[in-house]
Amino acid sequence: KAKLLEQHFKLRFRVDNPNDSTLTVRGLSYSLYLGTLKLTEGEYDQWFSVGPNSFKVFVVPVRTNLWPQVRPLIKLLESPDQPVPYLLDG
Repeated sequence: KAKLLEQHFKLRFRVDNPNDSTLTVRGLSYSLYLGTLKLTEGEYDQWFSVGPNSFKVFVVPVRTNLWPQVRPLIKLLESPDQPVPYLLDG
């Protein structure tokens, strides 16, 4: 979803558990960057468990305001042949 001053995204995370016991995740703090622009940051505070030797995918709804960063964002997207570098810090 996108409005002028607010955009909504869904971030999909995958947590791998290579251990022989269940892993309990109590929360996640995250930051997402496109190039050097901070797209969003936040916290996910819902608990979940990942079984032994398995993985779990979960979705975090986020929202941001890209309006103050429109010019640098357009510059990142000028070359459709070039990948947009991103960093997810969690």
